[in-house]
Amino acid sequence: MRAFSSVLPALFGAVLAVAAPALLSGCVTVDGQKATAAVQARDYYPSSAEGAVWRYQLTPSKNDERLEVLVERRDQQGFYVDNQGGRVAPRTDGLFDGTRFLLADPVVSGHTWSAKPKGQPVEHYEIVGVAHTAKVVAGTFDDCVTVKGTMPTKDPGTGAEGTLIVQWIWARNVGLIRVEQLVQFGSGAPVSTGVMELEAFTPGGDHG
Repeated sequence: MRAFSSVLPALFGAVLAVAAPALLSGCVTVDGQKATAAVQARDYYPSSAEGAVWRYQLTPSKNDERLEVLVERRDQQGFYVDNQGGRVAPRTDGLFDGTRFLLADPVVSGHTWSAKPKGQPVEHYEIVGVAHTAKVVAGTFDDCVTVKGTMPTKDPGTGAEGTLIVQWIWARNVGLIRVEQLVQFGSGAPVSTGVMELEAFTPGGDHG
C-alpha cells in the first residue's frame, strides 16, 4: 500500500500491478446494515473461480486502457492464481491473499482487522458497509460489502505525513467490483487519486 500502483495488487492478490499510478473517482453510499449471520467473506468470491475473467475500467488511464484479470489455476494451498501474479484463497475465516485478509469474517459493519506486510507500515481495515447496492460500469449489484483500508504515507515531494485510504467493494458471488484510492494530508479532505470499476465479468468453473 505504498502508491496506487502497488496498493491495488495488495487488495486483489496482486492482480492489479499494471494499474496507473493515479487511478480512481466517486464514493459509494452504504447503509450500514449488518449482513445475516449466514453470509461469509468467501461468499464474495466466485465459488468456482478457475477460468473466471474480470475486466476493469481504469480512471484516469492512458489510451482508454482496460485491465483483464484471468484466474488460471488453483494451487495446492487453495489459492486461485491469476494472470497478473495475484493469489486469493477463499477460507472459512475470510478472503486471504497470503499476506492480508481482503475481507475477513464476520461480515458485519464495524468489523476491523490489521496486517503487517514485511518492511511496510501496519495496514488497518474496517468493513464500513454491508448488504448495500453498488452501481458500476458493469451494472448494479445488490448485497455488496465495502471495506476501507488505511495506512500512513508521506508526500514524496514535501515529506508531509498523511494517510493513504483505499476503499473496495465486493459483490456476492462475483468478487471485486470497485476500488478507489484517496490520500489525505492534515485536516484537509481526502482527495481521490484513481478508480477501478468492473466493466465485465465472466464466471469460471473449477477443473479440479
